[in-house]
Amino acid sequence: MAWVVLVVVALDHIHGTLSLGKSAILLGVVLVIAAALALITMRLLVKPIETLEQGLLAVSRGQLLPIRYRKSGDEVEFLAQSFNQMIKMLGKQRQEIEQHQESLEQRIKQRTQALEESMQHALAASRAKSEFLANMSHELRTPMNGFLGMIELVIDSSLTAEQREQLETAQRSALSLVQLLNDILDLSKIESGRMVLEQIPFNLRLLVKDCVRSHATKAMPKGLRLVMEVAPEMASHFVGDPLRVRQILHNLLSNAVKFTSVGQVTVSIRAGVADRDGVPELILTVADTGMGIAEEKLPLIFETFTQADGSITRRFGGTGLGLAIIRKLAEIHGGNVTVSSKLEVGSVFRVTLRLRPADTVAVAEPDAPAHQLVLAKGRILVVEDNLVNQKVIQGLLKKRGYTTAVANDGDQALVALESSLFDLVLMDVQMPVLDGLETTRRLRASERWREIPIVAMTAHAMSGDRDRCIEAGMDEYLTKPINSRELYATLEKYLVNVQPDRKFARPSDAEAPLLDPRFTSSFLPDGTNIVDNMVRLFLQLAPERLERMQNAAVLQKASVVATEARQVESAAASIAASLVADRARRLEEAAQAQDHAAIRHSLLLLESEIARLSRHNEQALARSAQ
Repeated sequence: MAWVVLVVVALDHIHGTLSLGKSAILLGVVLVIAAALALITMRLLVKPIETLEQGLLAVSRGQLLPIRYRKSGDEVEFLAQSFNQMIKMLGKQRQEIEQHQESLEQRIKQRTQALEESMQHALAASRAKSEFLANMSHELRTPMNGFLGMIELVIDSSLTAEQREQLETAQRSALSLVQLLNDILDLSKIESGRMVLEQIPFNLRLLVKDCVRSHATKAMPKGLRLVMEVAPEMASHFVGDPLRVRQILHNLLSNAVKFTSVGQVTVSIRAGVADRDGVPELILTVADTGMGIAEEKLPLIFETFTQADGSITRRFGGTGLGLAIIRKLAEIHGGNVTVSSKLEVGSVFRVTLRLRPADTVAVAEPDAPAHQLVLAKGRILVVEDNLVNQKVIQGLLKKRGYTTAVANDGDQALVALESSLFDLVLMDVQMPVLDGLETTRRLRASERWREIPIVAMTAHAMSGDRDRCIEAGMDEYLTKPINSRELYATLEKYLVNVQPDRKFARPSDAEAPLLDPRFTSSFLPDGTNIVDNMVRLFLQLAPERLERMQNAAVLQKASVVATEARQVESAAASIAASLVADRARRLEEAAQAQDHAAIRHSLLLLESEIARLSRHNEQALARSAQ
């Protein structure tokens, strides 16, 4: 169009007829026509494309709405139709996804609900199992205590050889039942994750030697040799749980001796590779020349209540718990257990444990010469509701020379303690009227009985029972059937002077000197008593340390308690307050063992002893002022 205008203007110029008005009119017409064409183009092409673009942007934002378009039959209409089909498919897929999500959420909800129901059933079953084991423990241990106790009392009397043999057979049978009960309870503790390993120093060589010696009586009649091999370069002293290490070795040796008819059983110990923390691996091996185990049976022998051959139970007895317990004990020690065996050749069991070496200076030798123990003329109150157990305990105590009195329940115990003097209380836990825990709490609440030794005697041996006894204020915990050796050792701990300067019995305020008189005779030239000044300073600092220990005990920061208790012990020793120092030392030991129930109890006793020292000091100052 612009070219036509230019041609017309050029011709008019050539012919001399050029007119500005005519040229302006032509230019105006051209502009109008161009604007009209542009508008038509916008409506026919650009506008549909913009509409298409807006629709696609809406789709990108998740709005799956159809794109509006004009039926022009051109490419824009075809493109819009294609996009609308795609949007329709996307909408359908979104709907399917939403339906699938709803279905999936519903299935997850259903499965979660089913899982929660299953978990509740499992927890209920676990609680029922725990209650059953606790009840079984109590109901079996109570009569077994009377049974074994009476046998032990009768065996010590004058008997014929035949009678003694029969009673010893009955005793061995009863002890086998107790061992079975202990195995079941141990397995339950391990499976529930409630078994806590002690961390105390012990001599591994002597432990192994003692285990081997104890099985020699069974090996000798069969003509078996028991051989012990310990690598000479290996350390002797370790920190760990000697009871559980002994249990592992005992079970392995018991099986080896039981299933070996000829040859020998060899126990060897050597050190393995240390882990990242520097804790060495202890490798304990028990090899025998016995009947062996078929290769296909090896994976089964570590399962609970399982043995390699059903005939083994009939021939040798046993429940199949020993190796299962060994494996689980090895695992909680950070190790494992493996076995290699060949029929008619023998078996080799290899157990690895992680045990930290101990400071040999701090380890007491188990077989070192003992101090001469002199029995105190102790008067003991036996709080027990079972008549048979009363007779057993009284018989055992009478053999040792102790004087006893009996209370049938907690109420009677409180009355007896008010009317007579006793040096120690043997307290049953489960009793009618007033149980042992509540009785102990009432005694500890009284200043008069706050420090009398109280020893729990209970048929409850499940995890947590000991903590409940200690938390209530008891000093020791004995499980039924009562082992006479453990009973005597516990009594001697509190009623016998092991060392001249250390008294385990808890004397009255009038009997026990708060300060060692050997150190209270040091005076300055001006007559001021050195110890009085040191005691005064100690009592000024003690409340702050007690508060720190109380706060740390609440927060279960055992390391802080141990540090503060060590400082109190050192300070008390410097002023010759041996009873305070002893309380602080026991608190430190409880903190190092991370026994929070024992921490609370020991802290209470330490507070009581410091309060007694404070009263003594105030009385001394009052006398000086007069």
